[in-house]
Amino acid sequence: MAFELYSNAHGAVTPLEYLPAEAGTYEPGQMLAFKAGKLSAIAEDEAGIPPYMSHAAKTIGKDGDNILPCEHVSHDAVYETTLDAAAAGLVPGNLMKVKAGGLAPTGTEGGSFVVVSVDGTAEGDKVRGRFEPQQAAASEAV
Repeated sequence: MAFELYSNAHGAVTPLEYLPAEAGTYEPGQMLAFKAGKLSAIAEDEAGIPPYMSHAAKTIGKDGDNILPCEHVSHDAVYETTLDAAAAGLVPGNLMKVKAGGLAPTGTEGGSFVVVSVDGTAEGDKVRGRFEPQQAAASEAV
């Protein structure tokens, strides 16, 4: 499971944006960043806030339609995802990064994904959190 919107502070539906994307295959809930003016999957473990989340299962070729529906990632929202590996000691308040590929969180130190609840620490267990810019800056400064 990739990331999905769990709740938000304002209660409104988050509007979709339709932006150009690099050639590749995208999944709903995949975290994306800009590369050369187009969205693409996060290429390495991302400590900062990914700017967008895909809303479509879509393969984009080098030619033709390169528009991908996505939403702007907000610090007012809580996102839910599953662990793709065990994370012993993971507790609310831990900071996680977005793993390369943009489909899961990784680590328990550093990053901008602030864990707010944990269903367990085994692979496949659900984790919820929000992306907080000040948390990322504080963890990177240490």
